[in-house]
Amino acid sequence: MLIERTKIAVDDKERSLTYRELLQQIDHYAEIFNQYGISGKTVIFAENSIEWVITLYATWRNGGIVIPIDAQSTHSEIAHILRDASPTLIFTSSEKKAVMQEVIEDLQVEIPLLTASDIPEMPKEDKDVLAFDPKDDNKTAFIIYTSGTTGYAKGVMLSFGNLRHNLDAVCTDIRIFREEYNTLMLLPTHHILPLMGSIIAPLFVGATIYIAKNMTTDVILDTLSRGKISIIIGVPRLYEALAKGVMSKIEASSLTKSIYKIADKLKWRGFSKTIFKAVHQKFGGHLRYLVCGGAALPVETGNVFKTLGFEILEGYGMTETSPIITFTHPGKWYLGYAGYPLKGMEIRIEDGEVCVRGANVMQGYYNRPEDTAEILRDGWLYTGDLGILDK
Repeated sequence: MLIERTKIAVDDKERSLTYRELLQQIDHYAEIFNQYGISGKTVIFAENSIEWVITLYATWRNGGIVIPIDAQSTHSEIAHILRDASPTLIFTSSEKKAVMQEVIEDLQVEIPLLTASDIPEMPKEDKDVLAFDPKDDNKTAFIIYTSGTTGYAKGVMLSFGNLRHNLDAVCTDIRIFREEYNTLMLLPTHHILPLMGSIIAPLFVGATIYIAKNMTTDVILDTLSRGKISIIIGVPRLYEALAKGVMSKIEASSLTKSIYKIADKLKWRGFSKTIFKAVHQKFGGHLRYLVCGGAALPVETGNVFKTLGFEILEGYGMTETSPIITFTHPGKWYLGYAGYPLKGMEIRIEDGEVCVRGANVMQGYYNRPEDTAEILRDGWLYTGDLGILDK
């Protein structure tokens, strides 16, 4: 895919990088990492940032595996992952460096620990570099730790082929992500949903990522407006909070309350977008899709957004399926449902449990063959979730 190198790739309000500059920084970080003899596993323990994105692709550029850790993890949680994964490099933020340093010292291990300030300034030469394009779909891209239903964190191994299958589904087969659709980076990127939806998919299609520094309403609304955002990757709790804020204003006026009731009965998106134009403008005026995953969206919350003329694309999945199992197709949003199966994904219901098979299913749990064998049986992934397939 041809991407305009002068287009903004990522922006955090304080600075922005074009695609050319981002590729150059990725190349530069990869060279620095190589000075430590790094070609293995890189832990990223940091808040969302441009450096997070650079480190991800620099690790891949070197043929390494990325292990993202929740920036809010406890000492014991971090220690468990470091012991289990044995990373060869850790990239952290200046705010989180002391926490990670303490864990490393307690474990009595020697792992290079870098922050952005440890990376020397890039040479002034204005060289062009090639975009990252993995050639081996079977190579492991991520080890993402998830507790699942067992209580202890297991490392889910996802290959580039797993990721590509998801990308093809939402970037090519059903074109949710497009070059002209700017995306909000809001959720913490140690989860596979925001990793795919707010970093990998937007960059794959040549869109622009706008990073919200935190999850306060003011910052979110400012970023939506400043970035002319088309796609939000969110979870039910985010949309519940936004819906509550909008409804409190609507219910404060008897006129808007009456109009809302009419729109609720009509369920005509064109009417709703016109009559609630001010609400759409409040959300930046460019929103196309509100992507929702991580848990079931309450029907009443979905109904608020549908009545206001927004479109929520609900999805169901898990880290082990990188992440999509089913997702809503644009124009086919039915409240209470999690959408249609990913292309090429087989789904069956066995004693009420959702079982799936497809190219997006993980390679297995890192260092845990018994746990892998328990969830992957005869080619089928037993999700542990209850579900139904209607006609």
